[in-house]
Amino acid sequence: MRKLYDWRGFMVAGVISMAAGIALLIFFCALITWQVDDVDQRFLPFISAFPLCVSVACLLIAKYLKQNE
Repeated sequence: MRKLYDWRGFMVAGVISMAAGIALLIFFCALITWQVDDVDQRFLPFISAFPLCVSVACLLIAKYLKQNE
């Protein structure tokens, strides 16, 4: 019988969203260096925290599921 959740899917999702978060961080840091002059508007790189947190959660779920196989 096949399991309902497989740890490999969570591992792949974690790696992909980690890459997306790092790419967003690099893009927004590059964007604010030449586009934004006001210090109060330099919040854009913090948007990348969402995919980074999701990736950490997916990787932790994958680790948990792999241990309980």
